Amino acid sequence: MTENADLLKRREELKLALSEENTKTLIDVILEGVTRPIKKLIGRNRTALAVYGALIVFLLTILIGVILVTLLGEFTSLQQFVRHSDSWILIIQLIGSTASMIIANAFIHRIIMIFQESVLDIIETVDTMDDIEKWVTFACNKKLALAAGVLSIPVGYLFVLNLSAITGSLYGVGLSVLVILFSMQSGIFFGFSFTILFLTVRLRNYQLNLFSSDPSSSQVIRNFSGFMSHFVYLFAIYGAFITFANVTTGFLTSSIFWITFPMFWSLIVLIFALSQYSLAQIIQRVKWKTLNETQTQIEKIRKEQVIPDKESRETLNWLLDYHNKVKATRNSALNFEAGLNLFNSLLLPVLAFVLGNLDRVIAFFR
Repeated sequence: MTENADLLKRREELKLALSEENTKTLIDVILEGVTRPIKKLIGRNRTALAVYGALIVFLLTILIGVILVTLLGEFTSLQQFVRHSDSWILIIQLIGSTASMIIANAFIHRIIMIFQESVLDIIETVDTMDDIEKWVTFACNKKLALAAGVLSIPVGYLFVLNLSAITGSLYGVGLSVLVILFSMQSGIFFGFSFTILFLTVRLRNYQLNLFSSDPSSSQVIRNFSGFMSHFVYLFAIYGAFITFANVTTGFLTSSIFWITFPMFWSLIVLIFALSQYSLAQIIQRVKWKTLNETQTQIEKIRKEQVIPDKESRETLNWLLDYHNKVKATRNSALNFEAGLNLFNSLLLPVLAFVLGNLDRVIAFFR
């Protein structure tokens, strides 16, 4: 009774901890700040907040760069950037930096929603609840998100140096700050991605009350598996776009490309593999619990009756049949669809690489 009371109490505390007010990220604070003038227009619609917020953040970042260029009189470097043949690709890449940060933030809230709707009511231990609260606190930590952005400043500076070498013009302070600000937004995206990666590692220890006859068919398993697949797709699309931009603009030969490209691939594979492994651990733990309970019932009947009566034999046959059916169920959430999703995700950066070098590919086959 005490354990159940403690579990119920902890569940109510966790529901409060996962409320919208307690799970605001750095991006949520920024979005609320920049959309305050149009709050009456968008109301409490999260999608509208994200879309309008992303647009305003992008324009404000551009505005900061333009103001610096104007104050420092660096119009020549700005004109050279705009006139460059690949400037449109670079501008879209900057848009992608803002968009990826906002979308990754939405994914963080999606996983919190899965906890609220599918997980809280089937948690079996206080330790699991404590671990979930620790992860949510970590994922929503504003200082850590800011640190992820700050740590990406050297990458942004390296990007500026490579961009200057490719365009043949020295980038001034204004444009450099502009590129670095967008690099910081990409850094926050990577920070959120590592947060998801940490979750996939912790997930395997979660004690959940699943459908005992076929744990892999439980709703929460499908929700987690679907979420991870969608996040991998997001990561792959962003990786494909960055790859295409880098190849098209000549960054293929730069060191920054050979740093970011393997990172995209590694994170895609790790997030998918670790999430599937953790879900498999949860499924097999519940599955073996059911099998062990069934085996115990079978052994009890066998020991009590040397020669079982008709009713006991029917019970034994039913238990053995049930045992074999549970044993035959899947040991993981991995199926053909999940495998195809991973293959498609890995294929996207490769496809972007080929499209960026399409002229060379065509020349090769000719």
